[in-house]
Amino acid sequence: MQEVGTLSYRFLQTFIASTIETDGPLVLGRLGVRTGGSVITENSNKFSSYYDHLVELSKDRSLWADEDAAPSSESVATARCVLQQLEEVDMPPSKVVATVDSGVAICFVRDARYADIEATSTGEVLGVLSDSINRPTVWEFKPYQSEIAQTIARIRKFIEPDPSGKDDSGAAGSGRLVSSISSVVQAV
Repeated sequence: MQEVGTLSYRFLQTFIASTIETDGPLVLGRLGVRTGGSVITENSNKFSSYYDHLVELSKDRSLWADEDAAPSSESVATARCVLQQLEEVDMPPSKVVATVDSGVAICFVRDARYADIEATSTGEVLGVLSDSINRPTVWEFKPYQSEIAQTIARIRKFIEPDPSGKDDSGAAGSGRLVSSISSVVQAV
């Protein structure tokens, strides 16, 4: 994926990371207004719990994958950017969790399909697709708005397959193989 003209990523991370500890309202462009740990937007009923949970991941040791490793401010800032774009396209995740490398994973699950976007503590951002049968598909992308949007579209296509039966989801052999195995299991 290629940068299409955006703000410096480091500037964006610093700006967003600084909003996590702010007590007063903060305007977040067209996305909404942050007040005391949540963001008020059109989708705030669906997404406020995710933003609140992201703040909790930074503070609550019981939510960390490793009790000694809180999610880094960099991974939380990146995850917040991803959540904002998910909110714009009305695609709530199944779960938001801390990872063992002090990162944050935004997870999607539907039937035998799993996908996530992982913001690592080192600044890398990964997309993952798995149909629970084939080897997972993993790719790295830059945390630019255009690349996050492309990754979200790829995950949506994978998680919400074409109802016509055409499966061009991005994971090798997914969908048809799961359907075939289900048919065999039901026949037995």
